[in-house]
Amino acid sequence: MGFDTSKVSATDDVVSAPTDLDAMLGEAKTAFIDWAVRSLAEVKPKAGRLSGPDFVRARDEVFAIFHDLKGAGGGVGMELISDIGDSGCLFLRKLEAPSALAAKVAQANIAAAEGVIAAGIHGDGGAAGEALAEKLRGYAEQV
Repeated sequence: MGFDTSKVSATDDVVSAPTDLDAMLGEAKTAFIDWAVRSLAEVKPKAGRLSGPDFVRARDEVFAIFHDLKGAGGGVGMELISDIGDSGCLFLRKLEAPSALAAKVAQANIAAAEGVIAAGIHGDGGAAGEALAEKLRGYAEQV
């Protein structure tokens, strides 16, 4: 039972595949950035509700955005955004009750992600990106 090679053919299209792939990745990155900008703007007020009676719902909604940033950022070459999402997820997973600190930490992660996107930072952001990610991870340790 092996792979049926009779249905496979080599064409000139295969040679251009890397160019097509680069274009597709560029489109994916643009779509991700557009989504992230909108989503971060929408979730910003919800982060403030982590200190109040709507805590559980707010935590779940903010976590979902951080989780998506974490999962998709690296896939489009924005590892620093992925790290920011990861630190937000780590923090929110530990939260069991509303607090002013929870709101501030979530808002700090949102502001960091917005800043990275606005500055056009791709990749891991170098030494400055690592310092930012480390600072945000430190907040997660405060819970």
